[in-house]
Amino acid sequence: MDVAISQDAVPVIKDSVNREIILIESKISIIKTEIKQFEDKYQMISSEFLKKFEKGELGDSTGFF
Repeated sequence: MDVAISQDAVPVIKDSVNREIILIESKISIIKTEIKQFEDKYQMISSEFLKKFEKGELGDSTGFF
């Protein structure tokens, strides 16, 4: 599918895409921080947590949901 874009619109589109990239990178950083805090709190890495959670080895604590 081809889309025609006016040359006047290109800078606006690039700015919008760049803004979205910055927002996404910021959200990724926040999520990484939250994951680190969770891993520190429960003293296990996420992959280990997932395995134990799926096997039902962690109980039903709301902190795990």
